[in-house]
Amino acid sequence: GAHFFLKNFDQSIADYRMAEKLSEGDGQTKIKSYLAVALRDGAKYYGEQKQDLNTALRYLNESWEINPTDGETARLFGVANGVQGKHSDAIMWFQRAVDTDPQNASFLFDLGTAYYASGNVAKGEELRAKALQMNPKLLEERGK
Repeated sequence: GAHFFLKNFDQSIADYRMAEKLSEGDGQTKIKSYLAVALRDGAKYYGEQKQDLNTALRYLNESWEINPTDGETARLFGVANGVQGKHSDAIMWFQRAVDTDPQNASFLFDLGTAYYASGNVAKGEELRAKALQMNPKLLEERGK
């Protein structure tokens, strides 16, 4: 856990993998959930800070295998696909994020952005407007 908080994601992931091997029952389930978060946040770090999309996608895939209901992991898959110009895949992943948390205005805004980037400007604007109705301070919170 200390490595995770220090953003030493590779070491954190390695430690959680070892702890998972050494644990049993409920303890193992809890450690797997920590591993999924470490993988997800490691993927975000590799994608945003290191521009290493291959490592980011590898970590996201493993995180999703452990927890296929995590909206933030789905959102990050959407981002990864969007930066690659895979708009239909980005839309699919952002929709999954929205499905996990329909009240998350940020997820909805990202879905709108993906539609906008895909050429469906009307749908993109509709979803972005809905997101801003849900949270009028969304753009301010995102630093835009």
